[in-house]
Amino acid sequence: MINIWSVVVLESLFFQELSRFAFWYLNEIASKTELMKTKGDIPKIKEDLSIGVGIATAHGVIMYGSILWEARGVGSYYLDSCPYFPLFFTSGIISCIISILDVCWTIIAFDGYRTRSIPKIGFVISAHFISSFLVYIFVISFV
Repeated sequence: MINIWSVVVLESLFFQELSRFAFWYLNEIASKTELMKTKGDIPKIKEDLSIGVGIATAHGVIMYGSILWEARGVGSYYLDSCPYFPLFFTSGIISCIISILDVCWTIIAFDGYRTRSIPKIGFVISAHFISSFLVYIFVISFV
């Protein structure tokens, strides 16, 4: 029987990538309006970078914000499988790495969408799936 969390991870990844494409598409439509044309020429890499930072920030707050709330107060929580590092430290490291990857994936994906490059889009989707399932395997190994 398939673990329910495997299905949840697959569905959430599908909707994250669909949302990334929808955001790019709406941004391309908005950038062609008269209001956006008067704002000056901003290089696409700067737009992609700022959007990637926004996506990474939202992802970090949604996924790891609850752990930050639990980290307040006295003491820390250590896992039996890794008694040297607290849970909050490992979650912070994972959040930092995923945030950096989110920025990189957004830049590559937006360039892939813009140039209609199937290898770039495929790389982003497959790298996102692989990294998410590696984190998933890491998490269930401690439970």
